[in-house]
This record gives sequence, structure tokens and C-alpha cells, in this order.
Amino acid sequence: MRPLLLALSILFVPVGVEAVGPVVGASCTISWTAVTTNTDGSLITLPVTYELYVAPGLPTTVGLPPVLTSAGLSVPDCSGLANGQYTAFLVAVAGGIKSPLSAPLPFMVQLPLVPTAPTGGVVR
Repeated sequence: MRPLLLALSILFVPVGVEAVGPVVGASCTISWTAVTTNTDGSLITLPVTYELYVAPGLPTTVGLPPVLTSAGLSVPDCSGLANGQYTAFLVAVAGGIKSPLSAPLPFMVQLPLVPTAPTGGVVR
């Protein structure tokens, strides 16, 4: 019976969570390289915008609407996110036609912990 209890206790020992991707704060920036060609190798002749998707955890695809659309090549994106693991994806859009999703960009948000308010104050 003891070997069984020992084996079960080892199975249920809490393990620390490891971040996948960089650990960032609220002022993180997501940036990328400009898309200049179509999938057939021809040059894009239309303006290109980018859609940024951010999903909690480590998904391989997204079912959420984009967080924002940008004509630039970087966006500050972590404000408003709670502590935890996230994955960003990008889509290029030219002439209303969307590219496939980019490779996943995993990152971990780690914000400073805020102390609780003092209690037990007394004025005499």
C-alpha cells in the first residue's frame, strides 16, 4: 500500500508553470516584417493592412475577431491583458483578400503584483 501512496503523491505534486515565448509587461510591443508578395511570388501592388488576433493560452488557430487592424508594422498590445499565457497571430490584408494566419507568436504577460489595501487602521 505504501508504494501506491508514494506513487500517487508524486503524481499530484504541483509543478510550476513555464512561459512559452517571451515574458512581457503591459508595455509590450508586437512587431512584424512587411508582406510584399502574394502567395504566387508576384509583388503586392495594393495597400496592405494587418489584423492582429490575441487569444489566451496556446491555441493553434483563432476563432476570435481581430483585436485591431494596423497599417503599420508594430502595435503596443499588452495593455488590458491580465497575467497569463497568450498567443498572437497576424493576417495581412490586401484589396480585401486575407492571407493565411501567421505562425503563432506565444508570450506570457507578467504584470507587477499590486498589494492589497491596508486594513485595521485606527485613529485615536
